[in-house]
Amino acid sequence: MSRTISTIVAIALLSIFPALSIYAGTNGHGSDTSENPITEAKELAVEWLRNAPTYSFDGIEGSIRIIDSVILESYPEQYVITIVFKCAHPSYGDRSDVVLAQVITEHTAVIVVVESTVQSAVIDGEWDEFNVREKVVSELLPPEEALDILITYLRENYAEASELEITADWSVSDLTPEGLLGLSVSEYRGDSWTIKLSHPVVWKPVYSFEVSNESGFSWIGTVDQSCNVEALTE
Repeated sequence: MSRTISTIVAIALLSIFPALSIYAGTNGHGSDTSENPITEAKELAVEWLRNAPTYSFDGIEGSIRIIDSVILESYPEQYVITIVFKCAHPSYGDRSDVVLAQVITEHTAVIVVVESTVQSAVIDGEWDEFNVREKVVSELLPPEEALDILITYLRENYAEASELEITADWSVSDLTPEGLLGLSVSEYRGDSWTIKLSHPVVWKPVYSFEVSNESGFSWIGTVDQSCNVEALTE
């Protein structure tokens, strides 16, 4: 092969290899291969489950399977990862001091990851793996119950609200600003009353209320997850 031909071939190869290198770096899709947040959350959830008491006691290797993942519209973002897995015996946690039946048992774990940290893990809806105890049924105070607590508080502490009661005649409106993530706002109207309820879309939020009546009565305060009512204005 002549020197001229060899030079041409070398130049051609040099022009091809960088292109191949770029293609490999993008995985053929024009983007890098770095993990996105939901992928990282999944891996973190699986690794946490592997080392948690229930699976580490008698989990069957190879049985872990992610069946669902959801990103909640909150700030910071919350990743809810649902995982199924099998254990060699029934029940939960460290069962070394219990006589166990030889029954392969499948479980479903719902794990919440926030900012690269597991915040909650519940197995089969009844076992709190995060706190290693039976799940407390009333662990999360929903907004409807917070509203009921507030109504009772107002009726007991303010004469102007002694007859306050939300009935089916009241209207309920969603006032959450469009495109705003991480906040929920609702307004209840009826019998000359207006109650505005807002809360961040996070695990165990504190609920904020603004209450007013056409008579001039007004109240602003909060209800927390322990059912405590705090008046911010009188």
